[in-house]
Amino acid sequence: MADSTSQVTLSMHGWLSRLLSRRDLRTPDQRPLYAYQLNSDEYAELLVRLREVASFDGVARDPAICAAFCLFCAEWYRREYRVEDGWSWDAIWKRLDHEFSAPELARLIPKGLDKFWQRPIRFYESERRNFLGSLFSEGGLPFKVLTEPGSRFQTLFARVLKQYSVSKALAGSLEPAVKYQIEQLNLPQVFLEQTSVELIAGMADQLAQLVDFYQLEDNSNPVDVLDVRSPGWRKLFPLPLDDDTGRDFLNGLLATASKETRTGVKSLKSLSCEHYWLSSLNCLETEITLPSVLTMAVDHQPVSNRFDLSISEGR
Repeated sequence: MADSTSQVTLSMHGWLSRLLSRRDLRTPDQRPLYAYQLNSDEYAELLVRLREVASFDGVARDPAICAAFCLFCAEWYRREYRVEDGWSWDAIWKRLDHEFSAPELARLIPKGLDKFWQRPIRFYESERRNFLGSLFSEGGLPFKVLTEPGSRFQTLFARVLKQYSVSKALAGSLEPAVKYQIEQLNLPQVFLEQTSVELIAGMADQLAQLVDFYQLEDNSNPVDVLDVRSPGWRKLFPLPLDDDTGRDFLNGLLATASKETRTGVKSLKSLSCEHYWLSSLNCLETEITLPSVLTMAVDHQPVSNRFDLSISEGR
């Protein structure tokens, strides 16, 4: 058994070395695990190799196997996690055909995530280590949840990007706007995790910057333009890109960003008022946008050059 374990250990170490080499790396460079962008073949091979070794004695002592386990969990979350899986290890154990004990996880994850991948371990407010949350956060965003029928993720982005300039000016960050819209749209609870909020805000920020830098708001086909001018732009985002669904989804987000930027530029030139029905709160929300310059006609000489704007509710 010792010889067999040793051979699998060497094999796993070699597999990780080849994985890094294909990304022009000799060692991990501290990037989030989703940013290594495993393709479907690499993910399938990783699962097969882990199944071969998971039940061996002493796997938690081997850095390569610990690193492979952390990478698998992050990639499983990115590719396969569904809302019904909840905040639990159960679906991972089912996929792996093996269950590690709590003491084994306490050795596996620090050795794999912290020491090998050089990524931080997250903590609960009680200061206990949050192993599952740490690995899920390394996976980016759960793609199957984003693209399931009835998903309102595109609506989330449309609303956040519509408020982009105002949110950045008032709060310096999109995170408060993202969290607010997630709550209003009743999106799955997993998106309210701080890591998810940060990733969504970062994606919206990145999309807005791409639209601004390449002036995509004036193009009817922003995806085609960006594919020519910056072919690797999709690699900036924490989504699987090795299938048509992932690429189409990201293309849709870019089109939304271009449209909302174009709409936002127009809104700065006129006074607008929009109403939204918030079903979760059972109330009506009104959004008023003021232009940078407001022109109005007066029928007599004003007694002062100071004017106060007021908002009144109509009947």
